[in-house]
Amino acid sequence: MPGRRVVLAAAGILLVLALVLVLVSKSQEASRALRRGEAQRAAGEIEAAIASFERALESDPELVTAHLELGRILLEREDPAAAEHLGVAVRLEPENATAQLELARSLLASGRAQEATAPLAEASRLDPDNAECRFLSGAVALELGDAERAAAELEAALRLTPTAEIHNELGTALAALERYEEAVGHFRAAIAEQPDYVDAYNNAGAGLAALNRLPEAVELFTQALERDPGYVDARYNLGWTLARAGETRAAIREMQEVLRLRPDHPQARRRLPELLTRSAAKAAQESSPQGSSP
Repeated sequence: MPGRRVVLAAAGILLVLALVLVLVSKSQEASRALRRGEAQRAAGEIEAAIASFERALESDPELVTAHLELGRILLEREDPAAAEHLGVAVRLEPENATAQLELARSLLASGRAQEATAPLAEASRLDPDNAECRFLSGAVALELGDAERAAAELEAALRLTPTAEIHNELGTALAALERYEEAVGHFRAAIAEQPDYVDAYNNAGAGLAALNRLPEAVELFTQALERDPGYVDARYNLGWTLARAGETRAAIREMQEVLRLRPDHPQARRRLPELLTRSAAKAAQESSPQGSSP
C-alpha cells in the first residue's frame, strides 16, 4: 500500500504539473495574440486586430487589456457590444480608470447617459485631473438636462486641456443656460483652434441669432455651409435667420434645399409654406395699384 500511495502521489503531481503547463501555455498564447492585435491596430489592420483580440480572449477570458482594446474598436464602430467588453474589463479590474472611462463613453454613445454616471464617478475618483473624464462628465450632464453641472464640468476640463471640442461643448451648455454672449465666445474659440470645425460655426450662428445679431449669424451659417454644403442643420438655420431678417426669397431657397436634402425635415416642412404665403402676399401687395403708388 505505501508503494501504491507513492505512485498515486506522483501521478497527482504530474497531473498538477500538466495543468500548470497548459495554463502557462494558454497565458503565453493569449499574450502573443494580444501583442499581435495591438500591432495590427496600430498599423490600421482593424479586422485582423479584432480577430487577434478575440483569440487572446479564447485563451484567457479574463485578460483585461484584450477586453479593453476590443471594446475600444467596437466603440469606434458604434457597436453596442463595446459596452459588454468594457463592462467585463471594469468588473475584472475596477480600479482601472481607463476602463471606467471607456465604459462610460460607450454607454453615452449608445444613449444610456444615466448608466454612464457611475463609471464616470469612479473614473473621476481614480484620476481627478483627467480632462477627458471631466469632458465626458459635462457631456453626460448636458444629455441629462443639467446644464449648470455640465458647464462646471466643462470649465474644469477646459482648465486642464483647452481644446476646440471642449470649447464647443461648453458653449452648448452656456447656450442652454441662455448665456449666449459667453457661448458665442467659446464657439469662436473653438473655430480659432480648429478652423474647419463646422459644428462650431453653426453653433456660433445660432448664438448670434438668439442675440438678434442676424447679419453676423448669417455670415457664420454661410461659413459652415462653405465647408460642408450638405450640413442640413446649418442650412435650415440660415434659412430661418434670413426669414427673420426679411429676406423671404433667399429664405425660401434655403428651405427648399433643406427639403431636397432631407424631405422629412419637420421644421422646414412647416416653415416653407409660411414663407411661400408671405412671399405671395408681398408680391400681390407690390403689384396692386395701391401698393405700387409712390
